[in-house]
This record gives sequence, C-alpha cells and structure tokens, in this order.
Amino acid sequence: MNRHKENSSKKRIAWNKGKESNLPLRKINCVCCGDEIKTRSLNRKYCNQKCTSKVLNKNNSCLDCGIKIWCNRKRCMKCDTKRRINRLVSKETRKKLSLANLKEKSYLWKGGINISSGYRMIYMPNTSISNKRYVFEHKLKWLQENKCGWLYIPNGFIIHHKNGDRLDNRIENLICLPRDYHMQMHTTLRRRK
Repeated sequence: MNRHKENSSKKRIAWNKGKESNLPLRKINCVCCGDEIKTRSLNRKYCNQKCTSKVLNKNNSCLDCGIKIWCNRKRCMKCDTKRRINRLVSKETRKKLSLANLKEKSYLWKGGINISSGYRMIYMPNTSISNKRYVFEHKLKWLQENKCGWLYIPNGFIIHHKNGDRLDNRIENLICLPRDYHMQMHTTLRRRK
C-alpha cells in the first residue's frame, strides 16, 4: 500500500515538471495598471483577468456595422463572413450561378418528377390544382380522366390507390373517396393484418 502511494507521488512530481517551473521567479509590471507581478511565465503581461480584458477589449467595435466586439478583432462574425463571401464571388457571378442551376440546367434535374413520401410528384407551376410547384401525379391523372367539371378535388375527398401501391397511378387503380370513409377503410385493413 505504501509503495503505491510513493509511486503515485513520484508520478505527480514528474507530471508537474515543466519548462516554466524550472525558471526562476521574476518581477514584471502589469501593462494595464502598473502593479508588480512575481511570475515564472515568459508570456505573462497582466496582473489579473480584469486588466487583460481592459487592454484587449479597449473600445473595439466592428468597422462595418459598429457593434461592440468583445475580442481583439476588426469586424464582427456576421460582417466578416459577408466580406469573405463577397471577396470570393461577385454579385453578378452569384446571380449567374443561381440561374445556371435552375430546372433543366441543373445536374440534379430528373425531368420534373420527384417522389415525396411514396407518391410521385410532377413539376407543374401555375396550375389550378395546387398553388405549389409540384402536383401529385395520382390527383392530376384522376382529374384528367374523370372529366366531371372539377378543376380540383373538393375538400373532404381523397384519391385512394386500390392496390395500396402509391406509385401505381393507373386510372383503374384510382378512386375518389370521402375522407372519413377512406380512414375507416384503412383502419379495417390494419386490423386485419
């Protein structure tokens, strides 16, 4: 037991040995207030944290927006990132890049077809069916096939896939049902499983 204590104390002493601990104590004056400090450190300039913050944060404000900064910098983070982005790419170039990646020109373009939560969606901006850019394909097909004078599916009705496959949008597989009946049908199907 005693040997273990002796070994651990030796480890502490060995760990504690550093470059600054071997240096002699020296006296320096604080840069801020002028108080005398006794230290072994070669880098120390201030007597305490208060003096350090006084000198480093002396009336620092952002050169662009004027917000007070609590570190030794010329600009706040927000203005600095704006400046870096503007330095890399000009406004004209950014506009050209954004226009070059629209729709068909983008390398991610898949012909205006997207799959969201299992349903196939088609890119069709400015339609009466939806105020969004993409329209569900099964709703579009049902409205085109069943020409009953509707421009959109009325509230309270849902287009249901008979076989349960959301990507199978054949007209024989689609049926328009009231929302409550549709929910009842799905709950009975779940209970059977």
